[in-house]
Amino acid sequence: ASVTVTAPVDGQVTLTSQTQVNHTGNGLVACSIEDGLMVSDSHLQTFQASGGFEFSNIANVRTFDIAAGQTVEYGLSCLEFNDGGIAQSRTLTAVFTADVS
Repeated sequence: ASVTVTAPVDGQVTLTSQTQVNHTGNGLVACSIEDGLMVSDSHLQTFQASGGFEFSNIANVRTFDIAAGQTVEYGLSCLEFNDGGIAQSRTLTAVFTADVS
């Protein structure tokens, strides 16, 4: 999932994400909201199954500064580990808030 924002004035972009995951065995899913191509380890939300078949949701909120006239594509990146974690559906929404001076 991704969203592109162009700022009319200096401000912040607040992004909210939700990912539905399912797991078999010890499957692990880790997701992060990013403003580039790299997944940041410091902002990961994870879920690991305790065994068997499980459904869960992981969610995140993250805020970035953005300058007037700047266009940024934000993305929700998810990684699947341990041969059993599956990110089934992802949503990402953005809200722009202008700086008050």
